[in-house]
Formats: sequence, C-alpha cells, structure tokens
Amino acid sequence: MSLTRTHLCISVVLGAAVALSGCFDRGLSSWEKARLESRATDDLNNALDELAGSTENIEDADAARGTFEVDRAGYAGCTRHYVFDGDAAAGSIDMELQGVPCSAALTLDDVRYEYAITEWTWSGSWEQFDEDWWDVVRSGAASSALTIEGSERNDGVYDASFTMHEASGRTDAEGNFAFWAIDYSYSGFLDRAWDVTVAQDEDGAVSGSITSNDGVTCVVSGEQYDYVIDCE
Repeated sequence: MSLTRTHLCISVVLGAAVALSGCFDRGLSSWEKARLESRATDDLNNALDELAGSTENIEDADAARGTFEVDRAGYAGCTRHYVFDGDAAAGSIDMELQGVPCSAALTLDDVRYEYAITEWTWSGSWEQFDEDWWDVVRSGAASSALTIEGSERNDGVYDASFTMHEASGRTDAEGNFAFWAIDYSYSGFLDRAWDVTVAQDEDGAVSGSITSNDGVTCVVSGEQYDYVIDCE
C-alpha cells in the first residue's frame, strides 16, 4: 500500500454532521459527535496507512543494506521525508512532514472549514516474522488545528493535535494486515483530552474505545477503514 495514500481528506474530516446514536448523555452535541467521529476515523486510517507503508521499501532496504532516504507527497502540498535504515530482516524508519504549515479548506453550506498541520513526525521499526510477514511498530505526534468560520455558534479554532503512543501490527509487503492495534491521545480536541485505543484481531473484527477526561465513553466497532463510533 502506498505511503502517498492519505486519509486526511477534507471532505471526510469536515463532512456533513453524522448522526451517532446515544451520545447526548454527557454533554456532546450532535455537532461535536460528528467532529469526533470524523477526526478519529481520519487519524485511525492515516495511522494504518503509515503502518502498512513501513514495509513498502523492504526490497529497497534489502538492496541498500544501510541508510537511504525517500520523499513522497504529503498533505496539502507538504512532503513526507522518510529515512530508512536496515535490510529485509529488520530496520528502522523515521518520518518528518516538511514544508509545514500545510492547510486545506472547504466551504460547506456557507461554513468555511480549514484543517492545518504545523508539525508531524514519527519513528518506527520493522522485523521479519516469516517469509511473507513483518511486525511493524511506530510512535510519534502531530500538531494540527481545525478552524471554522461562518457557522451560527461553532466558529473558532479547534486543537486537533495528538500523540501516537503506539501503532503496531503484522503486515505483508502489499500492506495487508493480519492484525493491528493503535493507541493514541488528543490533547485538547473539542476542549477535552481523549484516549483512543482500537484494534483488529486475526478474524478481522475491530473493537476499541474513545474516552474523554470528563466522562464521555465511545465504543468503536466495524471494519478496517470503516468504523462505527457510538458514544454513551
């Protein structure tokens, strides 16, 4: 799977409000629920893309048997700069988004949404499990924000920064997963701190949770790249 694939798609991040059942009990409005679903879905999918891409250069790494660098298109005109070190058996990978800040905007129903990234870095590694599969892991952080203008009562700048504590999985050279697990947190999205833990088992079932520092609990289910988020 190509590292150029991105799920930071403005149409997804900023799309029309999505009705999520059961999220009213602890103070989340329907608008906030839609923003949380869009943000979490986007960041989960992007984390999977990066994990899958860890093995994209296995053949190059084996040929180089050392350090080499690769640049690929990033978000909104920025560049993802990768540094690989190792061979097919094992190695490390670092990524830094260059050309920041990167931003893209969309106007929907006379409301303008702009998503901007000011910093994004991560580091990871791969280790061969058998002839066809590798265990991959990474961690990192991104600084980003969502700006809204022209709404009736939701205008403002919303912190979308997150810390990726660990994303791990077993993948083949084509980016297919046997299983994966993602654990990260938002520092202040919707004026809350959020912990996100989601995993897919070897049978393909996705399960997890999103919890806030003020008592909001959301259950994550569904399929890889297609999640259902229900909050209580």
